[in-house]
Amino acid sequence: MEEFLIKILYFLIPCWLINSALNILGYLKNRYSFLEKIDNPLDFNYKFIDNRRVLGKSTTIIGLGVALLIGITIEFFLSTVFWGIIKGLCIYLGHALGSFIKRRLNFMDSKFLPIVDHGDAIILTGLVFLALNQINIYIFLFSLGLTYVFYPLICYIAYKLGLRTDPL
Repeated sequence: MEEFLIKILYFLIPCWLINSALNILGYLKNRYSFLEKIDNPLDFNYKFIDNRRVLGKSTTIIGLGVALLIGITIEFFLSTVFWGIIKGLCIYLGHALGSFIKRRLNFMDSKFLPIVDHGDAIILTGLVFLALNQINIYIFLFSLGLTYVFYPLICYIAYKLGLRTDPL
């Protein structure tokens, strides 16, 4: 059982730290407008066939760099730089996919979409790591469950501390 928990933590903690760094970047961009001015959206403001932005303004080039940097740094100490790149990309692209889905379902102004919010990055990362045989289904499911339990709690605490504009 102890080995199982260690495997979950080795998979999950870097994912959560990458996500936390992205949230900190979002907070800093809201607080310091010059960051928003130098950062560009990953979709370059293009619109999809439904005439809505592909991803939106929060999915940015600097965000991608932050996800990769944090992923590489953490995984350098835990495993290899390669897995840091994969984990950083997966977390970031999971968020981008979640943003794309929310826009297509017209949830752009909504603050919360169950399953997609809080889970998008872990779902994509878990599926990729499952496909690459780096984790098993139990690690994936437990990681997803822990994410759905702890992310809302962490978001609420951040909201109470004034680090977020909404509790979810």
